[in-house]
Amino acid sequence: MAVASRLAMRTTLRRPLVLPGLLLLSVPASAPAQSPGAATGDPLAGQVEIVRTSYGVPHILAENLGAAGYGLAWVMLEDYREEVFRQLLRSNGRWGLAAGRDSIAGDFAGRLAHDHAASTYHLLPSDVRAVLDGFARGMNGFARAYRDVLPDWVPDDFTAHDVAARDVGVWDDGAVRTFVRNRERAARGGVRGTIEDARAEEEDLPAEERTVGRELSSWMAWATLDGEADSEAGSNAWAFAPSRTTSGKAILMRNPHLSWTAGYYEAHLRVPGVLDFYGDFRLGGPFTTIGGFNRRLGWATTNNYPDLDEVYALLRDPLDPGAYRFDGGTVPIETRSVTVEYRDGDGVGRETRELRFTPLGPVLFENQDTLFVLKTFELNQFRLGEQWLRMMEASTLEEWKAAAAIRAKPSSNFTYADGDGNILLLWNASIPVLPHPPSGDTAVVATSSDGVWTGLYPFEELPQILNPRGGYVQNANDPPYYTNLFEPLDPDRYPENFEKPALRFRSQNSL
Repeated sequence: MAVASRLAMRTTLRRPLVLPGLLLLSVPASAPAQSPGAATGDPLAGQVEIVRTSYGVPHILAENLGAAGYGLAWVMLEDYREEVFRQLLRSNGRWGLAAGRDSIAGDFAGRLAHDHAASTYHLLPSDVRAVLDGFARGMNGFARAYRDVLPDWVPDDFTAHDVAARDVGVWDDGAVRTFVRNRERAARGGVRGTIEDARAEEEDLPAEERTVGRELSSWMAWATLDGEADSEAGSNAWAFAPSRTTSGKAILMRNPHLSWTAGYYEAHLRVPGVLDFYGDFRLGGPFTTIGGFNRRLGWATTNNYPDLDEVYALLRDPLDPGAYRFDGGTVPIETRSVTVEYRDGDGVGRETRELRFTPLGPVLFENQDTLFVLKTFELNQFRLGEQWLRMMEASTLEEWKAAAAIRAKPSSNFTYADGDGNILLLWNASIPVLPHPPSGDTAVVATSSDGVWTGLYPFEELPQILNPRGGYVQNANDPPYYTNLFEPLDPDRYPENFEKPALRFRSQNSL
């Protein structure tokens, strides 16, 4: 069957069925193996075959990792078309070129992410680069093959750097939102609302009394406040030891609590002798947060909420407004100009914004005498794809933990089980070792290097429970102390800036 007719067949089917907690391996295939090669002319396309189950789940058999990346991009695009392009354009700062000037807000961070991904790309192992390159080529091949049915804004010139930018963070929107929220609440006497609400409330005030949003940095201007999160929203995972199962084998079960539009994508990737992984990916990239299993082990992710960052208040040098005082001297404030392009009728418009940085991190806010900067480990990490690929390839608990210890993924609980009968709950977090008490909702004044954190708590010291009595581990987004009631963890063993004990209703039901 030719690719074009296969695509037509796919459009008559429902989207792939993703069953939370259950991954199907034995559903009969609905069509023989197909290759996208005829439509693209790319050599990689001829090195991959795709079989879909009757539910539409793709099983991708590739001769190498580059072809695996190609095939994964292809099937995502078959099922979600322009949404895949949209996700990738947003992550590398080109969404304004597709959607116009009103859509450029996130492109400034995207351009920075792209630049960082490009400058660090050569540091990635060759097999990781092969997957990224293959995914970009798959995007381009599909765009060229189906140009007549895709929107005119869809490009066909993606690079591996564009795909790598999907897994690079240059700013922490959660930390920014928290800082904005705390500052706006203080300015309005604790009343909650958005920055825009706060500005509107101040319109009738004399100019000299207006404080809210007057000196927001570009970082903060991108942040929006969406109200309180649902305390019972989240995901669940369980692992059971062989002693608790009728099969005598460990069982891993997962319930991600996600809508059909959450951007998860179920697929099976196989490169003989290299990789055999079944799990969920994210639209727009081959390596964004995943869970799943290979022939020897599997893991599930559930959100956790560690305190990964600190906001430091730095004192300006009164004699030099472009510097701050630190370690007995002065340090210049770096200003970076970032330009993005956007669609402007039949032409292209450009807009430039200036972003302020210090060696400690980006400037969130500044006034006449103080800079407020964000310091967090999760900014500028570039090895996330390497970590995920090593976890997918691992065949033992030791190999899997060595991959997790790369720590490019700065948070998430990992619930794990393997063919040797091991079960594990790992509270994964890149927590800084603080030289001061946790700041909570306030900024810490820092005048020297001794007053800011410089390292993380070692991976081995993170809360984790391996093969506990009772033969189970579970997590429902609560801290790890009551993962297992036979062997609860003592919170006094852990630093003050680790999550505090909590046991909400989902966890109680789970236990």
